[in-house]
Amino acid sequence: MTMVHVISADQVREAMLEYVHLRAEQLTSMAHLFATAGSVRVIDGVRVHVVPFEDAEDAYGWTQSAEECKCGDLIVWGRTVAVLDRAWPVTVRGDGEAFHRLKDGVTFETHEGGKYAHAARIARSLRLTPF
Repeated sequence: MTMVHVISADQVREAMLEYVHLRAEQLTSMAHLFATAGSVRVIDGVRVHVVPFEDAEDAYGWTQSAEECKCGDLIVWGRTVAVLDRAWPVTVRGDGEAFHRLKDGVTFETHEGGKYAHAARIARSLRLTPF
């Protein structure tokens, strides 16, 4: 039997402050590390990541470096939801400030043969309140 231990970002932060003596400012600049400490939700077979960043650049950067974020996963950033299309987060709904958009006339049902259509349907159905 495999045991899984879940720790929160706050627990990681406290441990780092206690044992490594990092200043809070240094921890803030390492926010991408703490974002990976959260659990991933799965909705109807689609993995959903909620990224806690305020800055669009940080949210985009997380999609490029987080090993746990896979092709077809959803990324929720504020009121924006994107699907990861290979290496590129593509906005399904929201303002899209941080992520790419499909070209005019292209839908998730037609893009890449509909590969991301199911994820896009899940994205459109999400209530954007805390899980």
